[in-house]
Amino acid sequence: MLIDSFPNIVIQSAMWMVGKWDITKKTKKGDYDKVIKQYAAWAKSTNRPIYLRIGYEFDGPHNQLEPKKYVKAYKHIVDLLREEGVNNIAFVWHSYASIPFKNYKLSSWYPGDDYVDWVGISVFGHAYGDADFGNYCNNVLEFAKQQKNL
Repeated sequence: MLIDSFPNIVIQSAMWMVGKWDITKKTKKGDYDKVIKQYAAWAKSTNRPIYLRIGYEFDGPHNQLEPKKYVKAYKHIVDLLREEGVNNIAFVWHSYASIPFKNYKLSSWYPGDDYVDWVGISVFGHAYGDADFGNYCNNVLEFAKQQKNL
């Protein structure tokens, strides 16, 4: 209804992942392929640009995502959407931009330039420093500048 009511909007959508519920493992195994394919059909039908945040806040301690599992699940989703012929989605790698889960390096969650179109960050109270977004936000922004496609 909202898409029909606002013909010039861009859609922001997200797929949530939580480590403690084995979402990444189930995604990689194909347990959610049917839902992802339904999403693909819907996305194509919108005839609008979509920014899709896959496993947003992947590095946040609250999501408990192991980097290798996250990357495999993220790539699986992107590959499946591409196989379904979806070409109106920009894939967003969205960081929590705070103290990372188990102090993993930010780069350990990165699925690669072929899978990321945009980098996003959550900007809540944890991000604000005196004169900038804070070290963790700045680290994500600097990392994004180093990637070839961003």
